[in-house]
Amino acid sequence: MTEKATNRVQKWVGLGKYVAITAVLLHVFVFFATWNNGHDWGGDFSLYIAQAQAILDGNTQELEQINRDCMLRSERRIGPDLYPIGFPLLLVPMVFFFGKSIMAFKLLNLLFFLGTLYLIPKVLNFWGHKSWSYWMVGYLALMPYFMHFEHEIIADLAAWFFTILSLFFFLKAREKQHSWSAFFSGLSIAYALLIKSLSITLLGAMAMTLFIDIVFLKQRVQLRTGVYLLAACILVLLPAKLLYPDGNSSYLEQLVELTPAWLWNNLHYNVALPSSLLMDRDLLYYPFALLFVVGLWTSIRKSAFSLPLWFLLFHLILLTIWPYHEGPRFILIMVPVLILLCFEGLKTIGNLKPTAPIIYSSVFMLVLSGTLAQELYKRKDPAMRPGQAIANDKDAEDLWAYIQENTSPTDTFIFFKPRVLRLFTDRIGYLATKREHAEPLNPDYYIELTQYGGFSDSTFKKVYSNYRFILYEFPRENQ
Repeated sequence: MTEKATNRVQKWVGLGKYVAITAVLLHVFVFFATWNNGHDWGGDFSLYIAQAQAILDGNTQELEQINRDCMLRSERRIGPDLYPIGFPLLLVPMVFFFGKSIMAFKLLNLLFFLGTLYLIPKVLNFWGHKSWSYWMVGYLALMPYFMHFEHEIIADLAAWFFTILSLFFFLKAREKQHSWSAFFSGLSIAYALLIKSLSITLLGAMAMTLFIDIVFLKQRVQLRTGVYLLAACILVLLPAKLLYPDGNSSYLEQLVELTPAWLWNNLHYNVALPSSLLMDRDLLYYPFALLFVVGLWTSIRKSAFSLPLWFLLFHLILLTIWPYHEGPRFILIMVPVLILLCFEGLKTIGNLKPTAPIIYSSVFMLVLSGTLAQELYKRKDPAMRPGQAIANDKDAEDLWAYIQENTSPTDTFIFFKPRVLRLFTDRIGYLATKREHAEPLNPDYYIELTQYGGFSDSTFKKVYSNYRFILYEFPRENQ
C-alpha cells in the first residue's frame, strides 16, 4: 500500500473513532432519557434479585426449595430451580445498598455494555481488524435492541462482558506468551460460565485452538498458556460448585425430550435469529446474510481452524440442542464474530483497490447506523408501553401493596408470573392457565390480568381491582 493510500485509510480510521464516540454518547443519553421506563413481565430478573437477597440473608437453600416446589407444582416449568451464582453475586452490592431498585440494576447493565464496547477494538486488533473495530462499536452502540435490552435485569450483558474480556486476555497470551494473561483469561471465562452456561462455547473454542497450536503446529510454548488457563478455571469453578447449589439440572432433564424434528426446528430458528437484532427488517437482514456467507467462506479458505470459526461452530451446535427458544440474547456473545465475518465479506466483494475495503466498510456502517438510529426514534418497543410494565408501574405497585397488607404470608396465589409475585410480596404463587390445573393446588387467591382475561367466573369473589389487575378469592369446594 502506498503512503497516500495509507494516509487515506488512517483518515477513515480516525473518522471511525469520532463516529464511535458520538454513538456511545448518544447511547448513554438515550439510556438516561428512558431510565424510568418499567421492566417488562419476564420473570428471570426476579429470581436473580431473590438469589442476591438470599446470599445476603444466608438462606439460599430455602429459596431453592421454594422455587423447586413452584416449578414442580406449576402447570409447566418456567425456569431453573436456581441460576448460577455469577450474576446474583454481582447484584449483591446493589441489593445491599439500594434494595430492590430496578433503576440501580439498570446502571449495572450500562456499565457492562460500555465495558464490552471498550474491549471490542482491543480484541479485533489481535485479528488485524483494528481499522473496522470503531465502526463496529458505533453500530453496536446505536442498535435499538441493546438500547432496549439494558432495561432488562438479566445476566446476558454481564456474561458478554466477561466472555469478551476472557477472549482479549487469551489472544494476548497466545500472541505474546504472557502467562498471567492466560491466567486472567481463565478467571474471566470461568466467571462468565458462572453467569451463563452458554459461555462454555468460547472455552471450547479456546481449547480447540490451543490443541491445534500444540499438536499440529508444534507450538509447544502454548502448552503453558493452556495450563495457566485451566488452573484459573479450576480455581473459580470448583469452590463455586462445592459451595453453591446447582439448580441447572432441570435443563439437562429436558434435553432427553429433544427429537430430530425439534433439532431441525432449532437450527432453522437460530439461522434466522440475527434478523431480530436488525428489527426483523428483511431490507437489512438479507444484505447482512450475503456478506456473512461470503465472509465465512473467505475466512474458511484463509484459516479453516481459526478461533472465531470454532466459536461460531460450537455456539451453533449448543443452540441447536438447547431446549428453549430464548431470542437474540442467546447469540449476544457471538455478535462481534457475526459482524466481523460480515466485514470480511464486504472486504472480499469490494476489494478493488487497497483503500476500498475500509472506505466501503466505513460508508456502509455509517448508513446502517443512521438507519438504526432512525428506527429507534420512530419505534416504541411493546415492553416499554404504559400498562405493560411490572416495575415502576403504579397499578402493579398498588397490587403488591394490597397483597402485603391484606393477605397472610401463608396464603398462596395463582399468577402467571409466580417468581415476580414472590419477589415483590413474599407470597408463594404457582402458574396455572386453567381452573382444572389450579384447583388441585388449593390456592387462596387468583390474580387475573384485565387485558387478557382468565378463567374466573361467578364463583370467584373479587376483593381488589385496578385498571390492570383483578384479585379474586379462589372458590373452595365447600363454599
